[in-house]
Amino acid sequence: MNKTIAIFLFLLCYLSTYSQKKIEVSNDKRDQFFYDKMPENCNKFGLEDLRNSTDSLRIRIWSRNSTIEVKQQSGVKAYLTQWVRWQDPIINKVEFETEISKQLLDSLLAYDITTIPDDTKWGIDGRYVNIEVSTPEKYRTYTYWSPHLNESNNRFKVAKIEHLANTILNRNKYFNEFIETIPPGGYGLSSGHIDRFLPEGSMESSLYQEVKKRMQLELGINENTSHTKFPFFIIDQKPSYMGGLNKYKLSEVKEIKIITKNDEESRLYGTMATNGLILIETKK
Repeated sequence: MNKTIAIFLFLLCYLSTYSQKKIEVSNDKRDQFFYDKMPENCNKFGLEDLRNSTDSLRIRIWSRNSTIEVKQQSGVKAYLTQWVRWQDPIINKVEFETEISKQLLDSLLAYDITTIPDDTKWGIDGRYVNIEVSTPEKYRTYTYWSPHLNESNNRFKVAKIEHLANTILNRNKYFNEFIETIPPGGYGLSSGHIDRFLPEGSMESSLYQEVKKRMQLELGINENTSHTKFPFFIIDQKPSYMGGLNKYKLSEVKEIKIITKNDEESRLYGTMATNGLILIETKK
């Protein structure tokens, strides 16, 4: 009986708190979709549901592979959450000092982030920028589709807001540092496949070991080399990666050819040979 009463009181308090905050979501299908998925996405990326926030102000900007958030209560704090892979994501979180956090908040408020109206314009190619604004009295979310500086004043503001937030928190620097710590693989990133030598103790085929040795000697690649400096692999005229070498033994290979970025032949392959190229032909 006491347990039932306790559950009832908890639900009553929860619903009472929820009902005190006005929820504003436009009828735009993007806003509705984002709002419906938002609790699931917050849980997936370890984020707080801002509908439950009692802070005097919380702002969160969702863009590609990251959220930028700032909250104001007794002080100001900013956070950057980044991830690779939408399903079963690998997540990185950064908390910023008060000075940077205040700079971010002041910049966002200078562009009226809390009052920018909804936008119904969207297209086929591009991406969304979703913004959440929460106070103790109201929660609001709105969406802009690939905002550009040369469009309407409100789209200019959203584009500028995203650019300022990324710049102030040095988003690209933290993202580059983050992806250098994750295992090799394809994560759906615009930068392509993350390639590097497999961790020490991993299974390595005789072909893998041979190519690794030659990469170290001829291309100067080592365990500390950034994935952005790794060569491009082509096996039997098909694009591949370092891990793909483990599918073959050295005895199954007819030819291994390493082309450096300075070789005349590298011009035939364009940007694929920016960091060098490794051509492998198997005996099939």
